Amino acid sequence: MAEHSLGAEKVNELCFRNEQPKTLKITLRHKETGDKKEIVVPPEGQECALEIYAGIYECEVIDQTTNITLRKGDIRLTPDKPQEVKRLDR
Repeated sequence: MAEHSLGAEKVNELCFRNEQPKTLKITLRHKETGDKKEIVVPPEGQECALEIYAGIYECEVIDQTTNITLRKGDIRLTPDKPQEVKRLDR
């Protein structure tokens, strides 16, 4: 994996649990570097982004079938505390 441009520490993983009966796509964009990750979470399933860098990410939850944004906001990831599973129940 390439060296991160800011030399930021990695967070082990960030997991999302989908409690809805539809497939969701999560897009994460690091606000400082623009690095992007996409995670597809199956209905009533869980998926994780592995070896993600610490920092502030813009997070968008999209219904994969309709391509409609269900939720959008920021997530702060820090390397010094364990990351909890983000529940997507609405």
